[in-house]
Amino acid sequence: LHNAQIAGFFGPETPVDNLDVSGIAIPYFETKFLQKPVIVSPDANGAARAKSFRDKLIHHGMDASLAVLLDHNQTKRGEAKEEDDDYVDANDMELVGDVRGRDCVIFDDMVDSGKSITRCTKKLKQLGAKRVFAFATHGLFLSGAYDRIEKSDLIEVVCVNTIPLQTTQVAGVSSWTYSSKIHQLSVAALLAEAIRRIQNKQSLSYLFDNHDSK
Repeated sequence: LHNAQIAGFFGPETPVDNLDVSGIAIPYFETKFLQKPVIVSPDANGAARAKSFRDKLIHHGMDASLAVLLDHNQTKRGEAKEEDDDYVDANDMELVGDVRGRDCVIFDDMVDSGKSITRCTKKLKQLGAKRVFAFATHGLFLSGAYDRIEKSDLIEVVCVNTIPLQTTQVAGVSSWTYSSKIHQLSVAALLAEAIRRIQNKQSLSYLFDNHDSK
């Protein structure tokens, strides 16, 4: 679910469980050998999500810290100054935390236009961050997001495969058109285990603490 509160709109005949997929990303980021990782929320509203992911990394033995970026110029999600999507003024963005000499993972619930994560990446690099990754649950990649991400300083954007990536048809053959910096992780195992547990009337709470378990 995009928001856990959505579950409340379903009646008792339709039980709903919100599956947190952030744990799927932990084994993947372990292969990146992050140096003094900092989990960065791109706005104050996402700080709780970023903190939850930071806590999962610590549980897996990674010495991660937390930071929050406050973009005073950005009034709506994905909205930047009209004259320049990539405009960043040091006075417009404020960082709560320390990223100098550290690898950063921008943690968000979804990527739509890509303006937010690329603006955050530029600011983090200005403040001395080493490598900058991004992780988001849903990758919509709208309105030139692929090109924007490709031209940014982002090392990689990681998301799960809840939304198919864009393809184009050339002479009847489908070809991928997304940025080489985008990597999708499969939610198949998580969904299969959730279905199995529901069918067998077992608790789903195990999944919330063991996302990377087989």
